[in-house]
Amino acid sequence: MAFVEFEQRGHVGLITINRPEVLNALNLEVIEQLDDILLRAESQEDVHVIVITGAGRSFVAGADIGEMVNYTADDAKRFSHHGNNTMMHITRFPSPVIAAVNGFALGGGCELAMSCDIRVASEKATFGMPEVGLGITPGFGGTQRLQRIVGMSTAMELVLTSRTIDAQEALQIGLVKHVYPADVMLDKALELAQASEFVDRMPGGIHAPIAEGGTNVSGGQKQRLSIARALARHPEILVFDDSFSALDYRTDTRLRAGLDRELKDTTRLIVAQRIGTIRNADKIIVLDEGRMVGMGTHEELMQTCPIYQEIARSQLSQEELGA
Repeated sequence: MAFVEFEQRGHVGLITINRPEVLNALNLEVIEQLDDILLRAESQEDVHVIVITGAGRSFVAGADIGEMVNYTADDAKRFSHHGNNTMMHITRFPSPVIAAVNGFALGGGCELAMSCDIRVASEKATFGMPEVGLGITPGFGGTQRLQRIVGMSTAMELVLTSRTIDAQEALQIGLVKHVYPADVMLDKALELAQASEFVDRMPGGIHAPIAEGGTNVSGGQKQRLSIARALARHPEILVFDDSFSALDYRTDTRLRAGLDRELKDTTRLIVAQRIGTIRNADKIIVLDEGRMVGMGTHEELMQTCPIYQEIARSQLSQEELGA
């Protein structure tokens, strides 16, 4: 019987743990099926990202305790060995793996989510490592991964007390990157990149095919789609290498305002030709023929850097210069 399902949606491979009658609890069969599907997805060149989620109201509520009570020592060792190997397979998967946590993520379920590169949770998600309360320890590498993600002190408290936390606390401690209703996540990314307006007009909307080389969209539209794809991964660092040059000034301004509003904790490195794009940056580095000729805020450079002053006067209005 198939307890793990795979569905390809474009370049995304969607893996669903499907044992809703036991809240998608893990047993040896589920782990082996999950590993087999990962191997299959790894061999498909057109799968660029994996999303793992659970059927029903649970992501994965842990190991199947009902089966574990009958394990011999050898059974338990084999279960732990296979579980560890599968979690390592996820961690080392050559493409990004996203955990879409839609409900309970407890014990082995929390360990499964932590094995993924990115964790996004619904508002109803619950996380916890309840093993100590059962007289056992986390068996799939959770103690190591948890402290790497949230820090040693927080990890110790969660493991030793078996305390469960909700999605908002998981967000606060850094266990998940964002808490969104699952059906608006991609729309948020498109909105941030100012791409939704023209995407909605395309046949098929967000599912519309893009021709090789992006020949069926304009240069500015292609740029916005590229930015949207980057934002959808919710990275800790974003590098924009002249990414705003193909955008008109109005779109440039709206996009930067959206980034400031929605990605306050994301570090942004921007290479730009237009001063309007970077004038509010925390630090601006001015290059001339490969040499650094100035560094500071916009206001500081307007006082200390002749080359920056020259560029500013050629691009900004008198009103903007005086602002």
